[in-house]
Amino acid sequence: MRFAEIIKIQINKRVLNLLRNLIFSLFTIAFFMIFVNFLSWFGLRMLKRPTLETRHLLPVYKDSKYAKLIFDEFNGLQTQYKSYIEWQRKPYNGITVHIDENGQRYDPKRLNIRGQKQVYFFGGSTMWGTGVDDANTIPTLFKKTTNFNSYNVYNLGESGYDSRQTLEALINLLNTGTQIDIAVFYFGVNEINLCRKAISINSHIYENTFNEKIRTEISYPKYLFFGNIELLWSFFFKKNNNSSDDYDFECDCNSVKLEKIINSISNNLSIMKYLVEKNGGQFYAILQPVLYFRNPEKSHLRNYLNNVNKKEELNFKILFKSILKEKQGEIPYLYDFTKIFDNKRYIYIDFCHVGNEGNLIVAKKIDSLLASKNY
Repeated sequence: MRFAEIIKIQINKRVLNLLRNLIFSLFTIAFFMIFVNFLSWFGLRMLKRPTLETRHLLPVYKDSKYAKLIFDEFNGLQTQYKSYIEWQRKPYNGITVHIDENGQRYDPKRLNIRGQKQVYFFGGSTMWGTGVDDANTIPTLFKKTTNFNSYNVYNLGESGYDSRQTLEALINLLNTGTQIDIAVFYFGVNEINLCRKAISINSHIYENTFNEKIRTEISYPKYLFFGNIELLWSFFFKKNNNSSDDYDFECDCNSVKLEKIINSISNNLSIMKYLVEKNGGQFYAILQPVLYFRNPEKSHLRNYLNNVNKKEELNFKILFKSILKEKQGEIPYLYDFTKIFDNKRYIYIDFCHVGNEGNLIVAKKIDSLLASKNY
């Protein structure tokens, strides 16, 4: 064998070995990245687990075991995307919570009958009934205990909805030809999200989350090797950055934005009122009570209040005072319920949600309001 041929064979063997080692190294690195990515996915699931629910232990509830069942079912509910209103709860048939195919919560013991007048209740999670069973939501208690118990009531409240989303929900309803004799909008809490730096006037709190979920082009290699690692990094980065725009409020220091928020709320309410009255109904906008505003009982929530974002509390007070000031001018049809829990014991279960007694007080107050209008 010639010397040149021997050299060539040796070179080929070395090249082959190098290629084998390279391929083995690449597979090792790829396997390692997939493994780390999987660990990151598992870590995210652990970090994003719901916090331990303890509200059922508050003195608001007489039966803590039944209250725990309410929160267990509540925390197990799922949502789905819905056009224009962004999200809506999926149908659910539990013991304490029932949601129909239209995403509306209802009390199966008090079904509606055709031919009666229709009362629609709009709002966020307080109207939906976080912390109570079907029989003790504001709409159900209104139907059960007031002068209008012969009317049909519908609960269109949904967690997180602000006045803009409620307007969209109303339009969706009217577009189906639904008769609305009375529309009651119970609002205020979710408008505070507009005070966040990261949220603009025409945005909702989950806009950035939606954008992160939506991809015009799916990069499978990225999701396979890096996706969860990147999310885990972002999770810790945001958690360790207390000045993050997502958690920073500015209505106390940005008067221009505060004015835009008030104008937006006023416009949304005006449009709702116009649409309801144009279709032969009556519209009532109610500014709801919150723990931070006025003088409700707080002693049973001392541990909760120790962890409250003080700037959020300040922004609540500024926003609510501004809304009530606007009431005197552009929103004369706005009714102030912010004082109804003053000097009442054990009403709140957190900064805005209440138990059975609180919802009953609201339902009776709405009844008195409608009765005063001779409806």
